[in-house]
Amino acid sequence: MSQSSSLTYRKISSVFLAEFDNVAGPRNSICIQPYSVEPVSIEVFEKVYEFLIPKRSLYGQIVSVQVDNFTLIGKPTQVEGSQYERNAYLFNIGFVLESSPEEHPFLVRDMVPVVLKLSAELLSLEKERGLLSRQDWQSRTTLRTKLSKMVNQLFEKGSHFLVFDASHASYLKVLSCNPKYTQGLSGLVNSSRRLRLDHVPVAIVAPMLVRKFASQIDPNVSQISLHINGVYCIDQIASLTNLDRERVFRSIRLLLDADMIRCIDIFRFQNRYEPTSKLYVVKEDVSFWEQCHRLVRYNSQSLFGKVGSTNREGSLFSSGTRRQSGGHTIDSFSQSKSSFVSLKTGSCNFSNGNSSITHHVLECYYYLYDSLNRKEQVEQLVEFHWEILQTIDIRKWIAFGMLTGIIRRVYEYPICMKHSCLSDIASLLEREVEAQSSSSVRIDATLLQELLNGRHCTDELGCLLKVPLNILETTLSSYPNEIQVWWIGDSP
Repeated sequence: MSQSSSLTYRKISSVFLAEFDNVAGPRNSICIQPYSVEPVSIEVFEKVYEFLIPKRSLYGQIVSVQVDNFTLIGKPTQVEGSQYERNAYLFNIGFVLESSPEEHPFLVRDMVPVVLKLSAELLSLEKERGLLSRQDWQSRTTLRTKLSKMVNQLFEKGSHFLVFDASHASYLKVLSCNPKYTQGLSGLVNSSRRLRLDHVPVAIVAPMLVRKFASQIDPNVSQISLHINGVYCIDQIASLTNLDRERVFRSIRLLLDADMIRCIDIFRFQNRYEPTSKLYVVKEDVSFWEQCHRLVRYNSQSLFGKVGSTNREGSLFSSGTRRQSGGHTIDSFSQSKSSFVSLKTGSCNFSNGNSSITHHVLECYYYLYDSLNRKEQVEQLVEFHWEILQTIDIRKWIAFGMLTGIIRRVYEYPICMKHSCLSDIASLLEREVEAQSSSSVRIDATLLQELLNGRHCTDELGCLLKVPLNILETTLSSYPNEIQVWWIGDSP
């Protein structure tokens, strides 16, 4: 079978019921496909034999496997009781869907609600009347009839009202959230191939939904989801969870591919950003700027979570040394954008009250983003327009711009032009870290030579070397003749 449709429910190949036989072991008792779909070959189930009834640690969890262009997803369940041999009955109800490896996480996400509801109904029926464990003809016929109607309705319409009796009825619906249309957010990183240690995961759906989804997938993913708050980078999450970096990367990739999160760069007031062409496309889009106003106000509950204040009193403001770029002063913002004069002449009150938002207030958001440029740090923008920005959560304001693709980060990529200075730089970094953070770090000059090749930004270097960014940037800037820095804007 080859389905051209991208809808998840059109990829359903069969529903299956696996049971544990005390003599034969795990076996696939029932497998019913939609009328218009070819049966799934027995070889597919043989390859995932050990996942039909897995180890005890996976009981009650969503288990998914991708094999031979098929995704199998189910929920292994144990029912305890003296009426069973060995005092327990094990079953797994699930679905087989045609899929490529790239589609696997999306199909799992879309099928989870159906599997959970169906498993709960069958568990209740088993406890009350032994519907599954009884092998008599009437029980099996009833079960096959209900499952056959269900799988055909799901395949045709994506939903089905499953009714066993007045006490056991459930509405089943397959989600079909095409990732291309989710929230209309482009994000800095929406591809798992571009992940770096310094990237910060940000939820683009309600954080509660991310945690619920993660809890049904894998214990590692569930643990990591608790630390996705738009603040911690991947390297910090690895430290907080005591998981190795590769496991954290795999979990973040899964959430990325499931379209639950995006990854942006570490926010610091010393960062530089610049507008993209998309900013000018949405200039007259009132609904876009109303959404911006609603999400970025100080202490608002935003799409990417309530992360608290990151304005001047926040610790991040002083997380790095304040450096001027090319002799520019803070006042250079007053000459940077002529259109920005409207901010000074008009009344730009970002009130949190219930009064209607004026068109001029929405224009202010546009001009604030338009004022960003690669020559100036966010810190300088905040200093110059403090009265306007004091009711805006700066982190959320930057994150909104990054996630919607209207601005992009400008990174520093240092290149060592004279390798003879690397030993001195390594020694200086070690001394500065010990002096400022009361901790020690060992930096190898050979490793430093490999990293200072123009392919790693300072954010990534800080994570790889375990050196705070402010110390790294200050140290590198003290070698202007030996270290050349390229400023490159990363496309959303």
